[in-house]
Formats: sequence, C-alpha cells, structure tokens
Amino acid sequence: MESSKEAPHTRSKQQPSNSVWCKCIEWRKLLTWEAVLTIATIALAGFTYLLWSDTHRLLVDAERTATQQASDTQKSLTQITRAADAATDSATAMKNFVAAAAAQAGAATKSAFISEKSFVASQRAWMTTGSPQSIDNIKVGAPINIEMISENIGRSPAIGVSHHDITTVFDMPEQLEYAPEIWSPDFGKVIRMSCSLAVPGNGRATVFPGMKVTSPIHWNNQRDIEGILNGKKILVTYGCTGYLTMGEQHFTPYCIFLSVDKNTSNLLRFGSCPIGNDAN
Repeated sequence: MESSKEAPHTRSKQQPSNSVWCKCIEWRKLLTWEAVLTIATIALAGFTYLLWSDTHRLLVDAERTATQQASDTQKSLTQITRAADAATDSATAMKNFVAAAAAQAGAATKSAFISEKSFVASQRAWMTTGSPQSIDNIKVGAPINIEMISENIGRSPAIGVSHHDITTVFDMPEQLEYAPEIWSPDFGKVIRMSCSLAVPGNGRATVFPGMKVTSPIHWNNQRDIEGILNGKKILVTYGCTGYLTMGEQHFTPYCIFLSVDKNTSNLLRFGSCPIGNDAN
C-alpha cells in the first residue's frame, strides 16, 4: 500500500523536468535555418552599417583634409606669386637704377671729356696761316715774291712747327667766288693731303704765343705774271702747317689766291679760297 502511494508523488516530481525538456525541443524546432539566416543577415547589416559609417567618416575627413591642403597650397602659391612679383619689381627697379646710374656716369664722363677738351682748347697753341704779304711790287719782268705769315694765337708754345706749301696758276673764272672747276671737292682733298707733308718733328721751330713765322713763296713765270696782271689768271697757294701742343698733333691747312680785283680799278689783292681753310 505504501508503494502505491509513493508512485504518484514520484511522478509529480519528474513532471517539471519533462516540461523544460519539451520547451527546449520546441525552441530547437523554432531555430530553423531561416531564422539563423535572418539573424546573420541582421548582424551583417549592422556590421555593414558600422563599416559604412566609419568609411564615410574617413572619406569626410579625407575630403576636409584635402580641401584644407588645397586651400593652404593656394595660399602658398599666392604668397609665392606675390613674392615673385615683388622680386620682379625689385629687379626692374634695380635695372632702372643701374641704367640711371650708367646714364649719369656717361653724362659725367661726357661732361668731364667736354671740360677737358674745353680746357685744352683754351690753353693750347693755335697756329693760323693765310695772311700773305708781297715783298716787292708785282710787275711785268719781275718775279712774284710773297711771304706767308703764320702766327700762334694760343696760350701754349707750338712745338716742332712744320710747313709745306704748293703754288700753281689757274685761268681766271667768270665768278671767282663760285668756280667749281677750281674749288672742287677733289681740290679740297688735295689741300688736306698736303698735311701729310707737314708732320711736326723734333729739331723744328718752336713758336711761342704771339710769335709769327714766315714762309717765302716765289713765282718767276713771266707769262703767268702777265696773265695775272691782265686779269686772265690767278695765282693760288695752298698748304698746311703742322705742330705739337699739349702732347697732341694739330694741323692748319690753308688756301689763298692772288688776282686782279676788277671792282677796285684792277688792283691786285689777296683772298682766301672758299675751300681748304681749316684747323684742328
């Protein structure tokens, strides 16, 4: 009898255990592959969202960084451009300054050169030639004797004075002042070339300021003399005087003529040729 009473009690104690087991079996049934896939999908979606969020944040940060770097680079380029412009302006200003300084130096050099030349010109010797005078009366049957007078009108001695002249006769032109057949450019060159025969040198005369020197001219062709006295010919003397002054060579070419002056009762007169009279 006792055993029969205990049996129900034993069964009542085992019932809870069977209930839990049953519930577990029910949960296992519910956990199908679809449910597992759903849970995995949700988990993957959550992970993907987290990954996208981090990636998006990195992209935003990278874009912000790139924008900042671009802005900094632009500022740097602007500063570099300004510095280059400033350097260009500085170089231009320096170039202008150098050009102005060079111009000033050139002007100063030119001014000094002019001042030196002016000083030398005011202090050097100046030999003038072309003041002839007749020694004797010019007449038929007698030679023509003339003296060419040279004078130092400067302030320094003329050293090594050398003189060379040539005398010739031409037919009287219709207009003595304008006679291209006589006073031609080629004849002017011949006059200047005579200076090559009047090079100053040692042992020659020194002419001090205010002093005069003479050079004789002699012409003895009677036919030419008659032509000169009759107004049909002219006597022309040309040449050059060379000298040294203040360490430099200088030359004075000249040309004079002797003819009858038809405006003064056919009297003889000396005149300067329209070419060949110069000095340096």
